[in-house]
Amino acid sequence: MLLVLMTSAALLTQAGPHRYHQMVLNALGTAPAKLKETVRKAMEERRVSPLCAAQEHVRDSHKRIPLLGDLIEKGLKVDTPSSDGTTALMLAAKEGDGESVNVLLDYGADPLRRNKAGQSAVRLAELNNHEELADMLREYIGESGLRNLADYNDDPREL
Repeated sequence: MLLVLMTSAALLTQAGPHRYHQMVLNALGTAPAKLKETVRKAMEERRVSPLCAAQEHVRDSHKRIPLLGDLIEKGLKVDTPSSDGTTALMLAAKEGDGESVNVLLDYGADPLRRNKAGQSAVRLAELNNHEELADMLREYIGESGLRNLADYNDDPREL
């Protein structure tokens, strides 16, 4: 059996990759077949987490926001990373998508988490000129969280 989403090993062990992917595709409901195929390919070929695939490919926020919540409520872990360590929160911050950031934080996404390149959601927002969102994340994290992030780097601005 081909293990497609290594980052969700526990869920895959229980349900198997085919059933897991089917659950994600079912959550897309009446989405166009092309979108479902794009999300499936992202999960299988690029080993992108389902939440990142939804964040990346479902452009209409009226569909994306409920989809993110639906996937999490169906058992996907909010901080499941893609193969490069990126989570849906990091991707939303990088894209400047404050609405998704708020929803993911409400579901418990970890704003202190870093991808394999060592970048947090705050840093990704900064690098992509989303200063207002970076400030909002800093406020959410609070002073003690910012100290934890700063401990990782010599430069506290590299959050």
